This record gives sequence, C-alpha cells and structure tokens, in this order.
Amino acid sequence: MPPIEFIVEGTPLSAQAKHHSRRKWKLHVAASAHAALPNSFSELSGQLRVLLYVFFTTAGVDIDNVLKPILDAMTGVVYLDDGQVIDVIAAKRYLGASYGVADLSPILTARLKSSETFDFVFISVDMADARVLP
Repeated sequence: MPPIEFIVEGTPLSAQAKHHSRRKWKLHVAASAHAALPNSFSELSGQLRVLLYVFFTTAGVDIDNVLKPILDAMTGVVYLDDGQVIDVIAAKRYLGASYGVADLSPILTARLKSSETFDFVFISVDMADARVLP
C-alpha cells in the first residue's frame, strides 16, 4: 500500500497553544487528512511511520511542540490510535530557501513549485517495521 500523503495549509500550533486554537488546528489537520483519503478508506492498523515536514515563512516553530497535536488529529481518521506510530521523522525548513532533494513526493513537489508562500505541513503515513531503524 502506498503512503497516505497530504498537505495541511497554515502554521502548525504547539501543544502549548490555547485549547480553543489547538482544537481548531487539530480539526483542520483531520479535515485535510480526510480530504486526501479515498472514499472506501478505513483507518490503518498495525505499526506506522509518520514523516512530517513543516515549511515556514517568517516564524520558526519548535518541531517537537507541533508533533503531538498533529499526531492526535489523525487518530480516528488515518489510523485507529496514535499509539500505533512507532517511527516519526520530522523536519522544519524555511520556505524561501532552495533545497536539493531526491525522490520527493509528487504532492510535496507540486506544493513547493506553486506560487503559494504560506506556511504548510507535509505529512506522510506509511507502514513501519519495528525490526528496522528509520
């Protein structure tokens, strides 16, 4: 099965953000994930790997603080429980810079080539193998 990949437009919120703002962000992440899924999709089971790239324009974010709300938001949409996630690979990058990349997701490639200059998060969820280090 290919990875589930999608873009979440906007600046990710920290786990320390106010409850109302954090709740809105989590609903936005869940809606973005849901929109990217096929109609017959049912939540993934088994051990999972999440790849997360945060692209920002002006204010950097603490990558460790934005992970939990995003992982929580995908529960019940992409996977049954965020406890299934055994591997997380996360990075943040300034959107205005140039990067050398290989084998980049078509979804991420299209978003980076677009004229949009707003913060966004790229998320990829795939099956993981606990016997292999990421």
